[in-house]
Amino acid sequence: MKSTLVFQKMKKIIEALLFAAREPLTAERIKEILDLQDEAINAALEELVREYNDIGIRVYKVAHGYVLGTDPEFAEFVDRLQNFPVEARLSPQALETLAIIAYKQPVTKPEIERIRGVFSDGVIENLLIQKEWGFKIVSILTDSKLIRAKYGSQIRIFPSNENLKKLIDNSVIDEVIYCRRDVDIELIKKVVGICGEVGVVFRLQSSVSPLDPTEFQLKTLNKSKDLSIVDVPSNSLSLVLKSLGDIYFSIIAVILLLPVFLIISLLIKAGSKGPVFFKQERIGLRGRKFKLIKFRTMVINAEEQLKKLKAKNEADGPVFKIRNDPRITGVGRFLRKTGLDELPQLFNVIRGEMSLVGPRPPLEEEVNQYERWQLRRLSVKPGITCTWQIVPDRHDVSFEQWMELDLHYIDNWNLRKDLELFFKTLRTFFLASGH
Repeated sequence: MKSTLVFQKMKKIIEALLFAAREPLTAERIKEILDLQDEAINAALEELVREYNDIGIRVYKVAHGYVLGTDPEFAEFVDRLQNFPVEARLSPQALETLAIIAYKQPVTKPEIERIRGVFSDGVIENLLIQKEWGFKIVSILTDSKLIRAKYGSQIRIFPSNENLKKLIDNSVIDEVIYCRRDVDIELIKKVVGICGEVGVVFRLQSSVSPLDPTEFQLKTLNKSKDLSIVDVPSNSLSLVLKSLGDIYFSIIAVILLLPVFLIISLLIKAGSKGPVFFKQERIGLRGRKFKLIKFRTMVINAEEQLKKLKAKNEADGPVFKIRNDPRITGVGRFLRKTGLDELPQLFNVIRGEMSLVGPRPPLEEEVNQYERWQLRRLSVKPGITCTWQIVPDRHDVSFEQWMELDLHYIDNWNLRKDLELFFKTLRTFFLASGH
């Protein structure tokens, strides 16, 4: 009998074969693959199967050997494939699922889109079962009848030639996962390009990046063996510190600024009719909608007057700005000049809809007019302040320059940069130099 260490290494090798195999495995087949005649292989395989079944990972015994799967029907399907020629077993109709589009719950977790096959069935099952991971599969792109039959009642399923770009642009998608056993380089380049334009994370899982479900449960979504291409800030520790800092600072700021909130509220009520706060639907992280809160700075029928003022718009692009907007109240002009009208957005930060620093949240009608490269500014949480807010005479900045400033912030993000922008915003507040 081999030493315990060697036996455990043998189990790891068998484990890898079990996940990578295109066919049911037997001890004899493992010996053939490894070119190793060792009776300990039988014991290692049986022990591995027992351990997997004990922890809930399903390994089924079928006529041709052992199959790792999600249910007996899948195991029988793989077993039946052994009666056909290899070419038929690997045909796209039999095995390939092109993509899964998924969504991560609520603001702290991503949406995912996947490119996959029967090879991906176990991953789909894990994402559905492991609710604590926070993923919601939005849709699947596949030509696999098995995937369609199994998940069609729960998830939207499209053919593999569906327009992926259109699906991403019209849905809230955080990640796309390519999960086919064989790698199509040209397809991957195309998908990477589509994702990169709008800041959607791309992951690659295939026979060249084998997926170990044990590792998947613990690490795949963060430190996985899959290949992830990320076009947004991805330093996990820094992002966690940023999120914690946002929430703790905002809570403390709200408590300390309560007297300021009260004074501003009294001034607004005394200055004009209408509510103290103004709420407006904005677009946040990857298309999520939320209600942005500000101190009201305009008259109550401002939205109706906007139609008449459109022709006087001084800004280019889809945004509307005029220097002497007649809708702004006397108190509102002071609040805007000092930036105090933005203070209630601290509540948006506490609710996880915004960050202290990040691109300003746009209106839906503005987003609808974006060019595709501009959509990438939605790949991070919107913020109360960002680079544009601290630019002198910021209203003279063109819309395209504004978008480029936001993308430069995203591409070069770090905690130090956030702190610099935060303190520069305070300086702008005291000097009112951004107006």
